[in-house]
Order: sequence, then C-alpha cells, then structure tokens
Amino acid sequence: MTLERARLLRDDIGPVQLSDDLHEATKLTIYVGRKERVYGVPAYIALCDLMYRRQLAGASVFLGVDGTVRGQRKRARFFDRNADVPMMIIAVGSGERIGRVLPELGGLLRRPLVTLERVRVCKRDGEMLERPHALPGTDDHGLPLWQKLMVYTSESARCDGMPVHRALIHRLRQRRASRARRCCGESGLPRRPRTARRSPVLAGPSGPGCHHHHRQSRQHC
Repeated sequence: MTLERARLLRDDIGPVQLSDDLHEATKLTIYVGRKERVYGVPAYIALCDLMYRRQLAGASVFLGVDGTVRGQRKRARFFDRNADVPMMIIAVGSGERIGRVLPELGGLLRRPLVTLERVRVCKRDGEMLERPHALPGTDDHGLPLWQKLMVYTSESARCDGMPVHRALIHRLRQRRASRARRCCGESGLPRRPRTARRSPVLAGPSGPGCHHHHRQSRQHC
C-alpha cells in the first residue's frame, strides 16, 4: 500500500493553472463508468479523441473489475451490463495543455471525477529527455523515500523478440528491484490521429529510492 499526493477535481471543473518546468509534465487520471457514453459513443473514445486534438502526449485506458465511486462500490459481475464498473483513463501532457483541456473534459461528462499529479517525463519515442532525480535515502522523519516509475508501451512492442513489458520486468528482477508489475489496458492514444486498439501496457519496479508501480485491474492480457 502506498500513498501519493494528487489534486482531486470533480463536478464543475473550470480552468486550472498548473506549473510546468522544462521537462516536467502532469498526469491526468479520469474515472468513468464502463458503459458511460458521450454523444452516443463510449466515453473513453470521446475523451481520447479530445485529448489527441489538444495534443496531449498520450493516453491509455484501463478497465477495472472492482472499485468505489463517490462512496459506492461498483463490482463487475459475469451476467450483468456492468455499466458503472470503473475505467481509468491516464493521460500525460504539459501542465499548460492539461489545464486548458480540463473544462472541455468536464463538459463532456455528467459527473466528472479526475485527479492531477506532477510527473517527470524521462523518455519519449526513444529519446532520453531526463533521468530520474536522485533522492536521499530517507525523509525528515527517517522513513524510506520511494519513487514510482511507470513505463507506457504497446502490448505488441518487441525488444529482442520479447514483448517490451516482459523484457523490462525481466531486467528489473535481475537488478533485484523490490517489486515489478504489469497491467494491460483496453485501448489508448498513441501519437496518431485515431484511438488505437493495440492494448497499452504499464510496467514498473519498486524499491526504496528507486521506483514503485501502482497496480491496476487487468483486461485483455
């Protein structure tokens, strides 16, 4: 179990001013129901299309099987429409662009619920932008400091003939990272005009002073 700092926005979402350093960005997480629709199309498709038009760096969609929304539990069942079972849409972009698109996103949803987190983009499209900053081993209270690393890739991407997410986890285990996990998504927004059906994958390690991965429900793995 980990605790992370995030900014919660809900219901009436207006313009938000976000700080944006040179290589820093903002992670936007949108929570919607599985069957929620916008103008007759699935909400996650409408949201990803909007974020592409506003030139966000990328977005991935993850389908949950259990969760709580506004204090009510929503759990997937075999013989059910599961309309309210939660989905997460995770997008990364500059603070300026995400701040501008928030009112539009809020206007598409009946009861928007989003969180914002500051992140650092280290590598994109094969280009190294910046390495994770080194942190002291402990905080002011003597507790270990951890960093979380999230790697976004396509399930079909390969490295030496092996799926990239498997190669990442294999190398992390060789380096004795405390823990590494992967989770597969439903669809995503790559750097292309239309929402892709190539399942996105999140992979990451954990360890004091290293990284931690937030586990999310799997779909189409």
